[in-house]
Amino acid sequence: MVDIRVTFNDHGLADAFKRKAGQMNAEFNKLTMDLTDIAKRWVKDTAPRGKTGKLKASVQSRSFGSRGIVWLSKSIAPYCYFVTDGTRPHDIKPKNGKALFWPGASHPSKVVHHPGTKSNPFVDKAFGNMQGEIDGRIKVFEKWLEV
Repeated sequence: MVDIRVTFNDHGLADAFKRKAGQMNAEFNKLTMDLTDIAKRWVKDTAPRGKTGKLKASVQSRSFGSRGIVWLSKSIAPYCYFVTDGTRPHDIKPKNGKALFWPGASHPSKVVHHPGTKSNPFVDKAFGNMQGEIDGRIKVFEKWLEV
């Protein structure tokens, strides 16, 4: 009868797992920060360029730990959600006076009937377009896990 004995030294493997586990939190937080930065860049690049550039400037982001968020700041561009969501037809009336007037108007008006604005869901468009770059960054993280 033949006696076969196999010995496996797992010290290197166990050390590798410990090392990887110790780096996991930092690497995952870096992934979150990178994904948040990618999202912010895409939303900013997709935002329509207005006269002032405030809509692009209103794109803000923050990552904290394993969470990230991208939003439009109403304090920078108070009209940002009128752009993304559109507006219904509405009347505009003067706040501090009896009439409205602007350069190019033929006469002052007591009320202006605004036809509304079409929505521009540029944030949704950006998220749809960034998927390839997001997937690429996740693949880099997956490769890190394999090593």
